[in-house]
Amino acid sequence: MPRKLKRVSEKNLIMDDIKSVSFYDLEGFQGFLRPIYLFGADIITAIFPKVGVCLDIGCGSGQFTIEYTTRIPLLKVIAFDLSPQMIKFAKKNFKKNSLLQPNLAKQIKFEVGDMLDLERFKDQSFDAIICSYTLHHSKTKAEVIYILNQVKRILKSEGALYIYDLIRPETIEDLKLIEEKFLNDYPSIFRIDTVNSLRASFNAKELIKIAQQSKLKNLDQFATSRGVIILKPYEGQRAKYETSKSLKEFTNYSKSIKDRYVIGLKMFKEVGLDLNKLSKR
Repeated sequence: MPRKLKRVSEKNLIMDDIKSVSFYDLEGFQGFLRPIYLFGADIITAIFPKVGVCLDIGCGSGQFTIEYTTRIPLLKVIAFDLSPQMIKFAKKNFKKNSLLQPNLAKQIKFEVGDMLDLERFKDQSFDAIICSYTLHHSKTKAEVIYILNQVKRILKSEGALYIYDLIRPETIEDLKLIEEKFLNDYPSIFRIDTVNSLRASFNAKELIKIAQQSKLKNLDQFATSRGVIILKPYEGQRAKYETSKSLKEFTNYSKSIKDRYVIGLKMFKEVGLDLNKLSKR
């Protein structure tokens, strides 16, 4: 009989080992994270303001931040992560991309920061907020509610919100299957980090309920076996959404990345997340 997988918060909340961070960064460039970044950037251009200031909570090595920012030239971004090593990689990626896209140098500021220290920001200081692959690092549900309440405070009333996170597998057997099928070729330290993150993740019902218990209102929520997306579109002039933007990029990537992107897009569309409709709402 399948054994239910209970949530276990991570003991080490910072991914700061150089090998693990390096592999994470590589996956964001040409591995399993790339289609997630492309799909997320599609959503962001559909719901974010054309002009404004964005806070990126838990930006990792900055690849996702750079991807969506290049699509919205008038967006300014403050991006932070708890891991100093991640921020080193983010600044390196930022410098490299800024040489190719000079305007980018004026758009993003990367810094070390803690999502439990959002009190440092003033009320209604941001036009948009992003929290991607971050909330599962929280120790408790109460901690997540605290973070979301702070997000509500610092986000302008008309502001946009993008939350994406992992979903915890239902059973211990499901987790083992994921580990055997997808993680076998990963460096051991990154494999351990990934398994710990999956154990620490909330399931879809838990995360959606937590969001509903916070002070945030009028949220759109979408859940599949791939993850949970929680959105609040900007109430004003938005960035230009281009359906073909990510698909054009696939000429530079492998078939497997394209396939994962298309499957993810289809799965979320099946539960009601239609980007064309969302961008026009």
